Amino acid sequence: SLPLRDGAAAPESTRISALLPPAQAAALRGLARGLRVTQTALYLAVFAAVLARATGDRAFRLTLPGFFRAPVMRGASRLVGDFTNILPLGLRIGPEATLAGLARETGREIAQALSHQACPGTAVLREMSRGGQGVESAPVVFTSGLDLGGGQRQLLGPRVGRLFGPLVWSVSQAPQVALDVQVAALAEGVLLNWDLRLDALPEDWVRACFDACHAALCRLADAPDLAAVALSDWLPAPMRMRRLNDLQRAYLLGREAGLPLGRTAMQEYRCYRGPLDAGALALRARTLIARHEALRSRLDSDHSALRVLDNAEPPLERIDLSDLGADEAEARLAALQDDFARAPLPLDGLLWRLVLVEMPQPRDQALLVKMDALALDGAGIAQIVAELLAPELPPAPALPTRALPEPAPEPAD
Repeated sequence: SLPLRDGAAAPESTRISALLPPAQAAALRGLARGLRVTQTALYLAVFAAVLARATGDRAFRLTLPGFFRAPVMRGASRLVGDFTNILPLGLRIGPEATLAGLARETGREIAQALSHQACPGTAVLREMSRGGQGVESAPVVFTSGLDLGGGQRQLLGPRVGRLFGPLVWSVSQAPQVALDVQVAALAEGVLLNWDLRLDALPEDWVRACFDACHAALCRLADAPDLAAVALSDWLPAPMRMRRLNDLQRAYLLGREAGLPLGRTAMQEYRCYRGPLDAGALALRARTLIARHEALRSRLDSDHSALRVLDNAEPPLERIDLSDLGADEAEARLAALQDDFARAPLPLDGLLWRLVLVEMPQPRDQALLVKMDALALDGAGIAQIVAELLAPELPPAPALPTRALPEPAPEPAD
């Protein structure tokens, strides 16, 4: 569910980087050793956990580049040339996963992928494309310069530093790659370097993911016991963005005039009458916004995605008709209902709206509710309205934004 930009644009790349100091790098090496996993598995598990929180996906595919030289001759490891292979890696992250469990599972997945490296990764993706419904891709790459063999702990040896000086900047780009996450031992620390295609992914979203990943590694270095705690209890929460699925995109296209039966938004309108307290309604709406991320989502049309805000004010409007006569107030309410139901919600704000209308009769209010299907389906709308109007807020799990169903697990060999 990466929020990839639609349409072709000129390639533009940048990098985001940070250097973990030697003390933190040593602490993370010790944590990996205690978990009996490689550093690569540990760092990849942290990144995968952050990516899962940022996209809402519990299952996704990454690729790991490998540069293995088969020892078919003496000095093969020193041969200069292109021996690159990519290893597709499938990861699943459960709701109660811990970093310790995820790192061990990641290590097993890496070992299994390495056992099949004689088959090129591009051939694997090609075969998957033939058996699926579209072209399989792997826009996120994880490149590790840790756990180097041959006694070389650092990515660049001391001789490179003497001849060329310290490494201060680097960037790379590749076709079909939107984000290349790189970790490498450098200057007795660990370099975190993310190469990002700005024409493919929103920079602020990727920077928020990078900051969350960096913060998670720093917290682990200071408190290694967190590895045994559920990720949901301590992992920093990056900015959430969820890519629109095919049906949501169809809803969006339906707003345009060029399609048959277009110029219509897919939204649900409801009206409720009865005694309603404006202050209590606003307080309940704020509670629901904090509980359900769908209620604080906005459309990012450039990337065909929903951007989940950290917080938002309830889109509650008040209209006072209490000074009018009963018949005139009812006529005004009917006209207001008609306009409210027909007008599409603007796409530059939250995808729902409340209007509380004060009527002339005591303890008589009308509540107009409108919600767009870009964020909620019918069942979700019903749950939101029930929680909004219930005398007491019932306990309920957080209601996620709409997403494609999780893929079925692959059958065991």
